[in-house]
Amino acid sequence: MVLNYEYSKDALPKKSDYAYPVKKTDIDNILIEVGVTELGDISFSTGKRTDYTEGYPVFVALLPGESHKGRWSKSTPLLTVHAVPKEHLDRIRSLINEKKILHKIMDWLVSLETASNVVRDIARKRGVIFLDDNLIVFDENSKKVGLP
Repeated sequence: MVLNYEYSKDALPKKSDYAYPVKKTDIDNILIEVGVTELGDISFSTGKRTDYTEGYPVFVALLPGESHKGRWSKSTPLLTVHAVPKEHLDRIRSLINEKKILHKIMDWLVSLETASNVVRDIARKRGVIFLDDNLIVFDENSKKVGLP
């Protein structure tokens, strides 16, 4: 199965103290394994998210809401991978693998594919941050949540 999506990656400076915690091929393999059929964009970003006051953002998966002031339009999920400090890179990668974070994000995206309009009408988000030596998942309301 070939899944078409937009892809972009911010280049990191050669002597940067930051690195990406996963590779695009890691994501592609899990997309196929889990069976994601809807994905609009994967981006690798060096930008610091401002909607988290603590910790380091690692992933943000977002389904923009499909209801727009009385009209409806199909939305596809977006996934952003954030660069993280190299000093925490090994621990973050270890947690991603131990907790199967990417698999769980992809399972969540698959669950959105068949979700009702009530679920898809408003923006849905899962943000994963590294805080206190752990990966924590937040939803669109900044509440701590679990992944499937």
